[in-house]
Amino acid sequence: MDKVRRYNILLVGRTGNGKSSTRNSILDRKVAEVRDSSNLVVFTLESATLQPGVEVSVLEGPGIGDTGADMAGSIESNLKLVEEGLKLCGFRVDAIVVVLKYGVRFTKQEKEGVQRIQSIFGRNCLQKSGVVLMTHGDNFEMDTEDEDDMTFEKWCGEQSGDIQQVFEDCAWRLLLFNNRAKEKSEERAQQRDRLLEIIDSIKGTYEKEDYTAAEPGRKLLVLIAQREQIEKETEKFLKGVNDNLDKLDASSELDVRDVEREETSVKSHLNELNVKDNGTGVLNSVMDIARITLFRIQTLKRKASLTPRGEPPRGEPHRGAPHRGEPPSGDEIPVAKKDKPPFGFLEFFARWFNLKTGLICVAGLGVGLLWRRYGVRKRLL
Repeated sequence: MDKVRRYNILLVGRTGNGKSSTRNSILDRKVAEVRDSSNLVVFTLESATLQPGVEVSVLEGPGIGDTGADMAGSIESNLKLVEEGLKLCGFRVDAIVVVLKYGVRFTKQEKEGVQRIQSIFGRNCLQKSGVVLMTHGDNFEMDTEDEDDMTFEKWCGEQSGDIQQVFEDCAWRLLLFNNRAKEKSEERAQQRDRLLEIIDSIKGTYEKEDYTAAEPGRKLLVLIAQREQIEKETEKFLKGVNDNLDKLDASSELDVRDVEREETSVKSHLNELNVKDNGTGVLNSVMDIARITLFRIQTLKRKASLTPRGEPPRGEPHRGAPHRGEPPSGDEIPVAKKDKPPFGFLEFFARWFNLKTGLICVAGLGVGLLWRRYGVRKRLL
């Protein structure tokens, strides 16, 4: 039994670059109507036996690489569709074909689209399995009909800037497709054979291990998409905190415990942001806003700690103590004790002198008493 060579080809690229037409050209039949891939909600896997022993399956889905307003749904839902699509081909892809349109300037959106593909499938996915396929090959023929020595490969080598970086990322695996070529035509067969030849030159396949290793990139992609919403939620939260701080600052009964409650709330929110950011730096600007509020809280805490609260000194309770924040009445004001001066040398000398004088006096008194007693007795004898 002859061995069958099976090719799994994943078409990626922005909406409008010609992925559906390319799929029809590869399979050499009209699988379905060419349509806007931004309207797709599932991945489709279509297969065809092109010749004995050669079976090709083409996987196409939503506009992977679309950015901004032209994205199909949320990032999360698109990533889920990607995983479901890869399951259709058993997580084995022989080539990730980046579909670009010839004759259209390689814009910032196109560049970001390629970067998004790398975020989803891994930074090195194109180096390992990527192929650049440019559609509208008929336009290239018209543009270069007066240049006999101009080939598509030579034209690619003359390009510069961001598009050249894409060529390098795909290890210069490049080809041109004319999707207007008729079915069963020699032109279509040559295009398809050239694609399969390039795929055969790729060492290894893109498999589930590669997709799993790219998980951090997908998480980062989701976080970037969520940043605007996170920023709005944080601003709303901090507005409530600052409103409370305004009331506390204007109150005559500023209590440091109330300020500390707001501090705990902001620190908790800041910790949540830090966990979501996970060292990526995506939420740095959002966290900076929270830190500004935290600095204000710390300033207010210092003010609260210096504000008298009208409570009696610790250890000296008195009856009828006023409520916190109320000044005590006249008969309740404790008499302040005068602070004693520090115990210095002069005071030490004075105390020593008085002690010495006292001892002399006591000694003199004792001698006097003895003299009187024994002296009088001696005279009587």
